[in-house]
Amino acid sequence: MGKIIFYEDRNFQGRHYECSSDCGDLSPYFSRCNSIRV
Repeated sequence: MGKIIFYEDRNFQGRHYECSSDCGDLSPYFSRCNSIRV
């Protein structure tokens, strides 16, 4: 199974959160997110 990593800073820097299973509500991460790796 894949995962999504949300980064607070650009160029995949700063604090991050990994989601590798069902995530009910992603909106809190999008408000602080400047990079996403899938």
